[in-house]
Amino acid sequence: MNILHKLLYALLQQDFNTLSNTNYTWIIYSILFVVIFLENGLIPTAFLPGDSLLILVGVLVTKKIIKISSIILTLTTATILGCWLGYINGKFFSNTKIIKLWISNIPKKTYDKTNKLFNKYGLSAMIISKFIAFVRTLLPIIIGISQIKYKKFQIYNIISSFIWVLTLIIIGSVLGNTSIFIIYKKKIILLLTILPILIFIIGLIILVYNIIKKKIFNFFKIISKKNIQYISSQKKVF
Repeated sequence: MNILHKLLYALLQQDFNTLSNTNYTWIIYSILFVVIFLENGLIPTAFLPGDSLLILVGVLVTKKIIKISSIILTLTTATILGCWLGYINGKFFSNTKIIKLWISNIPKKTYDKTNKLFNKYGLSAMIISKFIAFVRTLLPIIIGISQIKYKKFQIYNIISSFIWVLTLIIIGSVLGNTSIFIIYKKKIILLLTILPILIFIIGLIILVYNIIKKKIFNFFKIISKKNIQYISSQKKVF
């Protein structure tokens, strides 16, 4: 935790010498890998800030903190594995309680949007969905449920993952070289650092709220059902 705190502090203070330290390189890569993998692979962690994090990575590339070739390879692999996990969950575990619970906690609007996208574009929807938060996590599960062949899915998975990672890192790299960035460098980096943390906190709050809300709803539903059964039994007695 001390190392993580040190890295976050260095990022907020824009201490690029500390961030460039080779002793911390593997830690930075590992954190980024885990976040991108979880965001793409599991519905409960779909709120993790993938897009803004990749843009921040692009900015860090311009500061020579991260090598563009190695980070693209690392994060593309993380995305591919995350989506593969979603596909496996959909194909083999869609009838399990935990997957049903995950899907039931997704807002109906998001679920309908994902289904509509898949029905309209098929596997090509994977490329589009990569740029839509939550949808990119849900779609591989839906594809898995539809029993589409693994090889066909994996081709689109690799292509869409590479396009997503490359596009957002390039956007971050371009941003890092603009005159506006040079003038407002400290403020922009601060924003790009705080934004993923803020998205994470908001996402976590929404997740907890939805879980509590559903539990309360189910509790009152059970109470209501018992009351109805009790009233019905009393009527039969009289």
